[in-house]
Formats: sequence, structure tokens, C-alpha cells
Amino acid sequence: MNLWERGRYCESRETEVNRFAEISLEWVYSHDLWVSPSKGFIPHGIAISDQQTLRMYAEVAFRDMRYVKGDGADIGKCDEIALFAIRRILGHMERYPADEE
Repeated sequence: MNLWERGRYCESRETEVNRFAEISLEWVYSHDLWVSPSKGFIPHGIAISDQQTLRMYAEVAFRDMRYVKGDGADIGKCDEIALFAIRRILGHMERYPADEE
């Protein structure tokens, strides 16, 4: 693979991390509780904190991938960074039970 192809591959991995983060953020937002306690919803303060944490995981991955792309776009490192970010996002979301749907 040449440099351009490796860069495109790393961008595809960034897109994958972005998709996982968006899905997780959307889930937390849709389960955010604003008014009164109810089963299956998250208190507003905790939801905001979780959104910030999930956003941080994605942004750290984007920063690290930018460094890797600037250093020759090693696809092994891009895979490693993306998998680590996805594991962190999924690990954070394991705190919540799955929806019944």
C-alpha cells in the first residue's frame, strides 16, 4: 500500500470509531431523564458526564490517528488505536442494561 491508501484506511477506521461514539451518545441522550425518576432512564447529570466521557474517548482516538497519519500512516497502529477506542466506548456502555427492543 502506498501512503495515500494507508491514509484512506486510517480515515475509514476513524469513521468506524465515530460511528460507535455517535450511536453511544445518541443512546445516552435518548435515555436522559430531565424531570422525574423513571425506570430505564439516567439522571441528567450522569448522562452529561457520560456524554463527555464518550466524546473524550473518540477525540483521543482521532488525535492519536492524526499523529499516526502524519508519521506515515502505519495501518497496524491505526487498527490498534481504533480497537482500543471502541473497546473503551463499549466498556463504558456496559454499565447500562440493554434495551428490551
